[in-house]
Formats: sequence, C-alpha cells, structure tokens
Amino acid sequence: MNVPSPAELIDLLQTRLGRTPFRYDPARPGINLNLIGLRALPGTPDRFDDLICALYQQPDGAWIVRAFPATTDPGGYHLRSPGRVNGTAIMVHDRWYPAVWRIGKHKGEYPALCQNPARPPPPVWRDADRDSSARYGGVEHTDAGGINLHHAGAASTVVDRWSAGCQVVAARADWDALWDLILKSAAVYGQTFSYALIGVS
Repeated sequence: MNVPSPAELIDLLQTRLGRTPFRYDPARPGINLNLIGLRALPGTPDRFDDLICALYQQPDGAWIVRAFPATTDPGGYHLRSPGRVNGTAIMVHDRWYPAVWRIGKHKGEYPALCQNPARPPPPVWRDADRDSSARYGGVEHTDAGGINLHHAGAASTVVDRWSAGCQVVAARADWDALWDLILKSAAVYGQTFSYALIGVS
C-alpha cells in the first residue's frame, strides 16, 4: 500500500468518516496525535499489508504523516483456530473509535495501547469459517476484549499468531518510532487515544 499524503489522509477522514483531524493547539503546545489504520481491500492473508498512520500538525500549520506497515486483520493461526465459538474478532473498518485505547501493557508484558476499560468494547465482526482469510461484514459484536495496538517481532513478515484481532505494527523499529509519538502526545493530551480504521481499495 502506498503511503498517503497528509491531504489524502485528511480527505479520507472527512469523506469516509465525517471527521476532521485533531489540530495543533497553541494553548497546549505539543503533538496532538491522530491514529489512523488503513486496511487493504482486498488484502493478502497473513501479511502485513496495511498501514498504521500517525498524523499530526506542526506549529507552522504543516501536516506530517508517519506510516508504518502493519496488520489490521487477525493472523492465519487465529482465523483457523478461533478462541471463541462465534469466531475471531475483526475490527470494523470505516469506523471512528473514540478513546478506544489507553496506555498500558500488552498482555501485561510491554508498553502498548490497550483497550480502554472505561469505554464500551469496540464493535467487531466475527469470522468463524476457520480459513486463513478475514471475512468482513455481517453482525457487529460488542463482546471483544484485548483489542490492542502493539508490535510484532523485530521485522515480522507473516502475521500468524501476532494478531487475534489487534492492530499490529510489523517491525519493532517502526513501533519504537510510533511509540515515541504516542508518549509525546500523551504528555500533553492524556493517555487515551482515539482511532480511525478505513478500508482502502
């Protein structure tokens, strides 16, 4: 997937979700971070073929996009072996998730953005057909737990067990760069983060 320009990403937010991005606020100088997932449609099963984008405005008004290869779909392992009878969770795309995450630890192991217990669970589709391809659409469920934003391995190329519904950055170095932006934003705007997930053909 090609990395979008700031103008293209802002247009996607506005036209698909009716959202305007968080802007730089002179009264609260710092990074006011927008987190946007772009899901490749159709995607390639078990590959990091999506993007997690960090969009923010600088004090001079210019917009910056940092984009990181990622998956917004569960890996093949979890699609073939769902942890629940009704199937593996898949976050619904073309959706705005307000304050869905807060800073925590993924599985209690390392810093990540974790599902915010103060908010309702994010709506998910559930895929129970036990093949390796994510199936979109159908009934939206609000029973998901542990839908986090975290990283895979040092430089992962196959999703496999890395995602059971989480949004996962493929490479640790990319995650470190993203996490630095998250911490800078959290220092000014707090530890909860909203998320936009958009399907891109």
